[in-house]
Amino acid sequence: MNKLLPKINELKPITDKNSTFYECGFNTDFYNLPFEGKLKIINDIIRQTILNKYISDPDTDTENLVGNCHTASRASLEYLKSLKIGKNYRYVFCKKKPFEPEDITTKHTALLVDDFEGNTYFFDAAPFVGYGMGLVRKLDHEQIYENYEIIEGDKAKLLYSLEKIIFKLSKGTPTNAELVEYCKILNEAKSYPILDGMVSYCYEMLSRKDFSKTERDKFLLKAISLNPYSMLSGEELKKTNLKNLIRKQINVWQTELHDLISSRQDYKRQLMLAQNIVQENKRIDLSSELWFDYENEKHRYSTLTPRFFADNGLNVVLIKTSSYFLGVHASVKEAFLSRGNGVIKEYNANLALPTKATRIHPMAFSHTIGEKITRSVNGSNQVILLKRSSDEIKQIKRYLRSTVGKNLLNRDVKWYDGEKIHWDPFVTNLVHTTDNPSEACLHFLIAYPEHQLMTRFMYPNYKLEKESSHERT
Repeated sequence: MNKLLPKINELKPITDKNSTFYECGFNTDFYNLPFEGKLKIINDIIRQTILNKYISDPDTDTENLVGNCHTASRASLEYLKSLKIGKNYRYVFCKKKPFEPEDITTKHTALLVDDFEGNTYFFDAAPFVGYGMGLVRKLDHEQIYENYEIIEGDKAKLLYSLEKIIFKLSKGTPTNAELVEYCKILNEAKSYPILDGMVSYCYEMLSRKDFSKTERDKFLLKAISLNPYSMLSGEELKKTNLKNLIRKQINVWQTELHDLISSRQDYKRQLMLAQNIVQENKRIDLSSELWFDYENEKHRYSTLTPRFFADNGLNVVLIKTSSYFLGVHASVKEAFLSRGNGVIKEYNANLALPTKATRIHPMAFSHTIGEKITRSVNGSNQVILLKRSSDEIKQIKRYLRSTVGKNLLNRDVKWYDGEKIHWDPFVTNLVHTTDNPSEACLHFLIAYPEHQLMTRFMYPNYKLEKESSHERT
């Protein structure tokens, strides 16, 4: 088992009500949690501990926790078994969301697991944001997918072969001998319709390699025949139908979300709906995807996990509106960038305003008491990503808080809106810094909750900050 995955005796409840992650659902002894609650904590840990790679090597991805939904499914199965949580674990392909057409293909996998009373639970620890991902739910509670097909026997062997082909194709053009072998495996895999999505993707990758145009066109036609909803397909009627079905479902979600926002109820549900809306909309409009560049590699915002921040030693500094109010924001920023430390990524946001994407309020998803302090961030706030340890930036933060504006502590001052605000050491405290990779992942995307994989409703894996990269296996 990977060293980053804690044992049961290392799972400690969060009892501090001021903790960012207090509402993760784990506030008592782990053994006292209901079965679904136990599954949710394990799901949170797996999901945030994977370093996301859309294409990974099936020989090493589970061991190293580097990969995709297939990696997450296999790692979850092993982890749940090792902790003796549940029984009858099934690694499954998930076929057709309730709002999709009947002939849709799939590449997505998850787990089904039983408790000891005969109930079956859906368990999806995929390391990206989207419909059903990060979800644990009893199957009789709500329909998530309309069909689950167990991956076993020949299907399991072929899935491994297809993943290996995809991995090798990501590295270069196959030799003639390799191509013959690949085509043999692909033809065999066509016997199992549940593998069509994987086979189509293999053909799509082959169509981009350095072959003759005739050969590339042949592979492209095979890819489209197995996935007529592909963006590569010329079957506009099918693609239009899929998009219309997605739009219809988005409208349903938007109506429910609007009601929840208006009544200021169920923030966990609000976030799920907002994320579903934004992520499904990407299937209609690819331009809505948000990207982050780091060391010559592009990352989707919605695939950033705490593991990414841990492996790269990244933390976040949030220069608050109160620093701008005092006119010290520039010197506060410089304090963190001293000794050659530079900004990796930065952006400005008014965190009191609803998001443009879904109109949810960012501060409600930033911290347990985030919504209560919204007025204090009604103005400029600067989010800065940098490569410094949490201990280093914490010391700088404490120094700044103890020296700058200390004459205002516990006094009332006239705020931007013309009304008085209490200068509170917990609220108008100039700057916030992250203490661990889970907080860094959450607060780097504080203005974009629709794209956050790590949310305040998840249990943080503190082993991410305790294990250095070179010690991990």
